[in-house]
Amino acid sequence: MSNETINPPGGNRNRKRDSILATVELLKKESVLLKGFPKGLLTPSERAAFILAVEHGHELLYVLQIMNRVGLAIPEGTNTQTRIRILIVSAAKKILPKLAQPERENLIRKIRETLGQR
Repeated sequence: MSNETINPPGGNRNRKRDSILATVELLKKESVLLKGFPKGLLTPSERAAFILAVEHGHELLYVLQIMNRVGLAIPEGTNTQTRIRILIVSAAKKILPKLAQPERENLIRKIRETLGQR
């Protein structure tokens, strides 16, 4: 059996596209962390960054790639990871004051892990 039948040329591209499509589907589903919050509380960009990075643990550069692919607004800046961090912090500032103390502490810990501040 030749290698071409197992892994056809362009196969990785299809896998990458399927991964991006699956991630976009994740964004359409109800978020566990944002359950109970009004839909308009976060901008679509804040919501996407928060769900992908904090809730699902995707790398910040991957989150940026997804957001570019689906056409969501991303803050201006030179460092790409910082641009996603800005969205996550902005979302956190809107969400955290509305949470009870135990949930707030858990979410702060999760956000710090996502942003690389253990």
